[in-house]
Amino acid sequence: MSALPDLATRLQRLAPARSFASNDARSAELEALMARVARLRGRAREIARMRPRLDVASLGGRWVGEHLLCVERRYPLVCRHGDVPLRRLAQLRHDRGGLLGIEHALDPRRIVFLDTETNGLSGGSGTLAFMLGLAKLEEELLVVRQYVLTRYSAEAAMLDRLAEELHGAAHVVTYNGKRFDVPLLQTRLRLHGRGDPFAALPHIDLLHALRRARRHRPELGVLADCRLQTAEARLLRLERRDDLPGSEIPRAWERLLRDEDASLLAQALEHNRLDLLSLAALLPALGDLAGTLLGAPAA
Repeated sequence: MSALPDLATRLQRLAPARSFASNDARSAELEALMARVARLRGRAREIARMRPRLDVASLGGRWVGEHLLCVERRYPLVCRHGDVPLRRLAQLRHDRGGLLGIEHALDPRRIVFLDTETNGLSGGSGTLAFMLGLAKLEEELLVVRQYVLTRYSAEAAMLDRLAEELHGAAHVVTYNGKRFDVPLLQTRLRLHGRGDPFAALPHIDLLHALRRARRHRPELGVLADCRLQTAEARLLRLERRDDLPGSEIPRAWERLLRDEDASLLAQALEHNRLDLLSLAALLPALGDLAGTLLGAPAA
């Protein structure tokens, strides 16, 4: 397609030449060039038709704004994530043993679990969250909502959705979110002139909770390291299969922007969903761990 500007320049030079004696020769060249332009344009249209289109239905999503996609899943509390029934989250009331680092009783229905996927991990000014994953209890369900940008221009609308989802929350729960997810979102909120919904919201970072447990009993192999997937395997008895590596997730968005190819995006959504479900299961599992390690009273 880079040949089009050169062709246009040549066409402009040829157009006024009809008044010269060589008009016939120039007209023939002009017609040949115009035919070539038409062929190139036709080829571009053919390539566009062959390009895979964003299939929102196959992702289980719906448009909630211009270039902003929302994918929602609902999990009955009778479901298990690993070995942990989701109903355990609804029963949680206290920070058993102080592992969560909070002072007040927990209201499970005012907890929002949050996890983002970004276009890169450099942490520079160009880093943004293209996927915002949130989970919360609604009636007898754990509802997971994932907002996905399909163009940069939808970021402000996604941040507005974030503020709506956090409205009325008593706690936000993340994994390493104090260092990464929340500061990134706060930066993007400032860039768009939005208020900060995290400013007065207590933040439970489960990575910190695991580290506190490890300090109490460092000899326990159960907490040999604090990666999320290690915690899943040890505390939830969950092993991911065919999970998209985190390093590949930025490429999923690149494909979406460049080619409207959502083949990797579906895997990125599943990775993010598993992260959120693990947060919801780890919160009560850590309560159980606190009781085992520290002799804390039952929830």
